Amino acid sequence: MFGRSARFRLLAASAVVITLAVQVAGAVLIVIFERHLVRTADHDLDAQLDQLASILVLNPDGHPAMASELADPRFRQPFSGRYWQISTKGAAVLRSRSLWDVELPIANPPAPGAGISRAELLGPEGLAVRVAVMTITIGDESQNQDTHYVLASAINRSEIERL
Repeated sequence: MFGRSARFRLLAASAVVITLAVQVAGAVLIVIFERHLVRTADHDLDAQLDQLASILVLNPDGHPAMASELADPRFRQPFSGRYWQISTKGAAVLRSRSLWDVELPIANPPAPGAGISRAELLGPEGLAVRVAVMTITIGDESQNQDTHYVLASAINRSEIERL
């Protein structure tokens, strides 16, 4: 009698549907939350690129230098999970102390003025990092030459997951 009752079958079907709906909703919320964390990290990386661009100067001899340091102390602590690098002609010319003796392998930087590109790559200690990259041009008007500088800011992927 219990197995044939319409009430029992309706209750069992409702329980199954509700269980599935809760699981699907939970999965969707996890995906939405993860995307939010990545967008937040990207926003921070973009701000760091803007700071790098604003403090990059050329010495009187034409070599790049930093007018000041970035405010975040994690850039000064080796392998802290936060990194920046400035490259030209495929080689790093300036980088954060946090990178120690490692270079971020920036394969295809965007063209000057093309905005910011993003990538996931292997960083210090073989850990995955999310990196934001942009290319700027600084010219030496006295010598009529422009030099392209690739600016990169990165964060360990594990830090994004801990946010």
